[in-house]
Amino acid sequence: MYEGWKGEEGFFHADVPGIGDEAFNGPSFGKYRYVLIFRKGKTAVSLSSFFNMQAQGEPYLNQEKLQALAKIMISRM
Repeated sequence: MYEGWKGEEGFFHADVPGIGDEAFNGPSFGKYRYVLIFRKGKTAVSLSSFFNMQAQGEPYLNQEKLQALAKIMISRM
């Protein structure tokens, strides 16, 4: 599943080191990276954020916050 997400057109932006066995963010288009996909062992997880329209459409959770959540999740997997 992880490889499928990573290979999906427009979904992969950049690898993110230090999150699980491997991770990347996306999408590759637009101003904001509001998705974080990571893998630990055979388990793949997708975290994403909705947009705050009162803040010019920025994601409620930026990559820093998504990565912090991912680290918590990984520690409990």
